[in-house]
Amino acid sequence: QFALARSHTTMALELDPESIPARETKAAVELFDGNATRAKYELEELLKVAPRRASTHEFLGIALRRLGYQEKSAEHLDLATKLRKHPPRPLYDESGEYLFSFDRLFPFP
Repeated sequence: QFALARSHTTMALELDPESIPARETKAAVELFDGNATRAKYELEELLKVAPRRASTHEFLGIALRRLGYQEKSAEHLDLATKLRKHPPRPLYDESGEYLFSFDRLFPFP
């Protein structure tokens, strides 16, 4: 399912191994392919060079939640909202369920 995304990300990283968008995409593919531990590591490394990247905090929040780190997850999701340049969308619905669209598309089993 993620072979094409993985292939394109690999090509992008071969052209520029330090590309922040490509590194983030690589981590997102890992995350949505079920490897939250690997994604967490990749995203934490990426935040060392791009600490104010909202989307990276968002992906890390999802990875942390899937790994059971609820409080740390909420910290990153809230920070992602604060870092966004456009008005933030609601993070949670009335029941407290997180509303991030990628997480709805690729639900945690």
